[in-house]
Amino acid sequence: LIIRSTVHLDDEVAVSLRAALERAIEAEFQLEDAELDSRELPDATEQGRMLLTEAAEGGAGVLRRLVADPEAIQRVARRALEIIHYDPDSGADLEHAAGARVRCERGCYDCLLSYGNQYEHTRINRHSVVEILRSLLAARVESGAGGRRRADQTNWLTKLGDSTLESRFVTWLQDTGRRLPDDAQRTIDSCRARPDFIYDGNIPVAIFVDGPHHDSDAQQNRDREAETRLTDASWFVIRFRYDDDWATLADRNEWLFGRGRSATR
Repeated sequence: LIIRSTVHLDDEVAVSLRAALERAIEAEFQLEDAELDSRELPDATEQGRMLLTEAAEGGAGVLRRLVADPEAIQRVARRALEIIHYDPDSGADLEHAAGARVRCERGCYDCLLSYGNQYEHTRINRHSVVEILRSLLAARVESGAGGRRRADQTNWLTKLGDSTLESRFVTWLQDTGRRLPDDAQRTIDSCRARPDFIYDGNIPVAIFVDGPHHDSDAQQNRDREAETRLTDASWFVIRFRYDDDWATLADRNEWLFGRGRSATR
């Protein structure tokens, strides 16, 4: 995951923010220190460019969840403020970790300092990132798909849809803040199937949004055959019926859709 600010960040702020985010993500998602790594990136425009990677092979999907869950960044920011000894609600400097007796000046091993970033200790200042982290307490992640901005992707998918039900499904994903598909109505020639929506990735996902006409025995047989061909080709298939509880089904697959918010279908 590559992160950069839209405004200028001096070196002290950039290094401190990277350390704070790394520690907070580990705490929020219960990762061991070795499971998440962060690095500076070339930063000619001084926007604090950083790279966060999951060190374990395959990872735990934490960085994907950070992007897919619209409110995850709020929880990470709150954790970060607590870690650097600030009250997230009042913004008051608590001066040290609970149980510690010595005031933390710029950083300590209870907050941002670690063996892994020892060469950056002189550049770390916990006070320098308070304003940024507090602004993130009200932030939401609006991730796009298909290389487009979220609103543009919503409009594009809606136009591609073959039915009113599919358009409603896209609108529902948008309204509930869930991850949008990358493509729609793409024919998978090798499987003789045409999913209504597709999520690209290491494991591609085919989404079918089925209206009442899929209730017939003949159509259900065709649906099962297409699903089998896709599954045999290592696709993951999810069906949303017109009479399903879409929220329950999406929550069951939060790894794909992210955590949604309430909306009326």
